Amino acid sequence: TNIDASQGLFTSIVFNYPFVPGDRPTAVARNITMLRGFFASAVKSLEPEGKVFLTSKEYWLRRFKPEELASNV
Repeated sequence: TNIDASQGLFTSIVFNYPFVPGDRPTAVARNITMLRGFFASAVKSLEPEGKVFLTSKEYWLRRFKPEELASNV
């Protein structure tokens, strides 16, 4: 989930969010860790007005609340 910013900054980043499986507590922790890591990497790789587009099943988007995770980066 790390983005290589050595190519320069991006105006947009599209991330097809893969669900990380496991038993419920483990899966929740792994998915939240992955999303936080992605957003931390993305913010360093975006131009000032850049945007992130996240795709996933609606259930996972409601479950892990990526907007909240991104706002804490």
